[in-house]
Amino acid sequence: MNAGSRQSRENPATPILWYNMSMKEKRHYTLVLVPHDAQGEPLKLRFSSRWLYGAVAVFLALIILASASLLYSAALSRRLVSYELAMKTTQEQKAEINQFSLKTALIKQALQDLANKDQELRRLLGLEARGWGLKSASLKLDTEVKSLKDVDRQIDTRRASYVELKQKVELVKARFAYTPSIWPVKGRLNSFFGYRYYPWRGFHSGLDIESDYGTPIRATASGTVQFAGWERGYGKAIIVNHGSNLTTLYGHLSKITVKDGEQVIKGQRIGLVGVTGYSTGPHLHYEVRWAGNPVNPSRYLSMNLLTASRVWNHSLY
Repeated sequence: MNAGSRQSRENPATPILWYNMSMKEKRHYTLVLVPHDAQGEPLKLRFSSRWLYGAVAVFLALIILASASLLYSAALSRRLVSYELAMKTTQEQKAEINQFSLKTALIKQALQDLANKDQELRRLLGLEARGWGLKSASLKLDTEVKSLKDVDRQIDTRRASYVELKQKVELVKARFAYTPSIWPVKGRLNSFFGYRYYPWRGFHSGLDIESDYGTPIRATASGTVQFAGWERGYGKAIIVNHGSNLTTLYGHLSKITVKDGEQVIKGQRIGLVGVTGYSTGPHLHYEVRWAGNPVNPSRYLSMNLLTASRVWNHSLY
C-alpha cells in the first residue's frame, strides 16, 4: 500500500472540509423581482456573498457616519448658540460696567469740585483746610468697589464738614449783622477819608456823602445807640456801638429819630440829612471807628459775607 492510500485512510475528513469552505466562499444570492401583473420574465439579480457583506458593511458605516455627523452638527449648533448668548451677555455686561464707571467717575468729579469749593469757603471763613481732595476722577474696572467705598467715606466727610461750615456760617451771619456793610445814605462822595485841603485843611476822619436835605439815614449795622445828641463840629450826631470795639458815627443831621440805649437793626432809619455843625451844605458825615480810632469807611461800603470775612481774617478794623 502506497503513502497516498495510507494518508486517505488515516484522514478521511480532509476533502469534505475543503469542499465545504469552498462552497461558502463561492455561495451566491439571487434577488428575484416579479412584476405585479405576473406577466413577463422575472428580473433576477445574482450576487456573491462577499459583495452582500461588503454592501451591508458600507451601508452600516454610512449610517454610523451620518448619525455621527448629525450629532456633531447638533452639538456644534448648541455651542454656537451658547457662544452667541455668551457674547451678547458679555457685551451687555461690558456696557453696564462702562456706564457704571462713567457714573462713578462723574460722582468722584462732583465730589472733587465740592472739595475745592469747600476749601475755598474754609479759606474765606478762616477755617482750617482739610486735605481730602481726590487724585483722579478716572476709574479702573478692578477698583470700582474700592472707589465706591472711597466715595462713601468722602460723603461722610463732606457731611461732617457741612455741619461745621453751617455752624460757622451762622456765626458769620450773626457777626455780619453787626458789621457796617451798607451805605448809610445814597449820594455822591465829595470828601474822602484822609488828609484834605478843602473846605478845611487837615485830617478828615470819615466820608462826606452829598444828599438832599431830609433824606433818611440808615444804620449800617445792628447795635446799640451809644450817643444821640449835639456834638461839637458834627452838629446833631449819632454814635452806634456794634460790639467788638466797632462803632459808627453819623454827623450833620437835621433830625435824630433814635435815643440813647436804643437797639437798632441794620437798615433801620435813625435820622435825616441836614447841615448842622461845621457844614457847607446838606450832606452826611459818616465814620467807622475801631477801638475809638477812625478807619477808612470805604472798605465797609457795599460789603458782603465774603468781603466781610476777609476783613475779619486780616484784622483790618
